[in-house]
Amino acid sequence: MKLGRTHLASAAGTAALTAVLLAAAFPAGAQPAFDIALDPTLATLSGRVPRADDRTFAGQLDAEYQAGGLRLWYALDAASYLDEGDWATWLHGVGATARLLPKHSKARLYLGATGALRRNGSSWSEADYESLGAFANVELKPTTGLTLRGGYRFDTRRFARLTAGLDQREHDGFLSLHANLPSRTTLIGELHLGTKSYQGETVAPAADTPGQPMPAAGSGGRGAGGTQGQRPTVVLPAHLSAGSARAGRANWMLRVAQSLFDRTGLSLQYSQRLTSGDVPPALISTPALFFDDGVYDDPFASDALRLRANLKQAFASGAWVEASGAWTRKDYRAAPALDAEGTALPDGALRADRVWQASLAAVLPIFAGRTGAWSLELQPAWRWTRSRSNDAYYDYSSHAVTLGMSFSY
Repeated sequence: MKLGRTHLASAAGTAALTAVLLAAAFPAGAQPAFDIALDPTLATLSGRVPRADDRTFAGQLDAEYQAGGLRLWYALDAASYLDEGDWATWLHGVGATARLLPKHSKARLYLGATGALRRNGSSWSEADYESLGAFANVELKPTTGLTLRGGYRFDTRRFARLTAGLDQREHDGFLSLHANLPSRTTLIGELHLGTKSYQGETVAPAADTPGQPMPAAGSGGRGAGGTQGQRPTVVLPAHLSAGSARAGRANWMLRVAQSLFDRTGLSLQYSQRLTSGDVPPALISTPALFFDDGVYDDPFASDALRLRANLKQAFASGAWVEASGAWTRKDYRAAPALDAEGTALPDGALRADRVWQASLAAVLPIFAGRTGAWSLELQPAWRWTRSRSNDAYYDYSSHAVTLGMSFSY
């Protein structure tokens, strides 16, 4: 569950080594950039499934190189979660983006490719995956203050250690509008349409009778660990369509941002997701405080609605402070709600979540006038989460305090 000293040393060593190697590889006149962030957190967690208060960790390394219209990047995200067992995760990503039209043009075309490798701790190592993606985006600026964007993305993912039909191919197309008004109001609207197909062996539930245990599907069966040990690594749906699974979704988002005073801004956002077609043939059990990563928390498995508000104050020194709040409703189309032992509820209810979140975060530059091209920032934050669900494992409350630090070039 925790990233211990060995993991921390490995993260720091990986970040330092990557920065040194990339810096040595860049020719004179190139534009390299690095950002290393470490976010140790003390968190409390209470709910129907007992969990102990503990420390968690998140860390990020971002490195990029830009030359003309070409951008190359590498990213490492590491995290741990509050559950018994080893719930660490390491996500490596690489990518390249090429701009094919001049920067000063009113139209820009971007082509790119990405790759990802995810490795998890022993409690959910069966869910490791590799992915490849490609995209094409176009950006138009027909008039001052108005930007139109559109694009298409394809991703393929392979879960080598699972036989639950989770290998996937995903298509996504989007359109967006960004308008800056004379009233210092910004309007943003975005629409996504996507499909995802699932390949591999389709594993049917062991029994249709409510209350029967839901089996895990993978090379090692159930995940290791205490509170999660009775819960399958993979949760199978209450019903499956015949043949290969192909799901669809439509997402839209509307955001209004208003400048209130000098360096003070308020934004309100509404987003909604509707799904269609087949249901995913399986879902990965995720630890508490794990939200919306687009793969494990599969957006094709549930309809959702989210409201969010942000109030941000920036300062001339480069510091800023932000307060935010959000409410999310998620109704799953076929995922059964499980009790604390990992057994489907007797009434056969499907999982339904209602999540309230609030946070207060700040960025505080350190020695801003002395570091030149380098920057060092403290990033303290407080976060509160209240997740209410008819699934025992996702019914909990949490307070978390983070004292993060970021080092950038």
